[in-house]
Amino acid sequence: MAVGQQGQESGDTYGLELVLERLQRCLQGRLPRTEIELLLVCLRQVFENTDILYGLLLADLYYDVNQLANALSGCATDGDDSVYVGLKIVLQDIEALLERLAELAQLLLGSLQRVFCALDRSCSLYGANRVKRRLRQEGEDEEKTDILAALELAYIPDSTYYQWMQALRLLTTRFQYWQQCKQACGSFSIVFASKPLLHPLLTSIDITLNQLRETIQTLFGTVLPEFHTVPRGDDASLALHLLNLMQYVDLLLHQLNRLREAMQLMADQYTRLHNDLNRGNTVLTKP
Repeated sequence: MAVGQQGQESGDTYGLELVLERLQRCLQGRLPRTEIELLLVCLRQVFENTDILYGLLLADLYYDVNQLANALSGCATDGDDSVYVGLKIVLQDIEALLERLAELAQLLLGSLQRVFCALDRSCSLYGANRVKRRLRQEGEDEEKTDILAALELAYIPDSTYYQWMQALRLLTTRFQYWQQCKQACGSFSIVFASKPLLHPLLTSIDITLNQLRETIQTLFGTVLPEFHTVPRGDDASLALHLLNLMQYVDLLLHQLNRLREAMQLMADQYTRLHNDLNRGNTVLTKP
């Protein structure tokens, strides 16, 4: 692995860990440590598997899909399995990765639901009101007590403002890298659109891939960093952010299932193509 790539991955890890650290601080003391660890592990794994999908496997898939297109055009030699072995392998890798991502999304939803149920909004309201009463007793202006109470309850993270912005910049760089990798692959839709006998779902695979990437970018680049603004003990704000996170994870799961369906369909098309060509028929027939 190149030194530059190692440095980039190290930076990504730093940025992700700083964002997850803030989420962890919001949840500490509110639910079992094992539940927090499960949530953080799932989020890390979603990020890492997404990096593999967009940074590595899609390029391999596009190359092999072009081989499939050549076979459909009659450019492949009958019985030459080397044309298809690469596609079969990369499809298996992608299907396995998407299955892992779907399982992680399911675990995330379950964990977030348990976290949400564990919140006791009355406790944080009681804590804030207690601070306000003390501030009034100390002679503070009543109009300032809300702001002062919020500041006192807020948990200032160990990281400085510069470190926090650096973390977000590193994450943004990785998101841009995913987008560049997808663009460099070319368009699956163009390849499949020229093959009318293929299933229409395959022509929308680019849209599904872009939607999935955008959802994951929003999750890690916007939704999770918003926990940085939650004052310590403010369960009402925390609950709203958790609901938002749950909605995006649910959307992620829906998009993963659509992409899994498309990949399975592509694998089925590959199998029929392989069988047709082995029988000396270079035209893919409808099922």
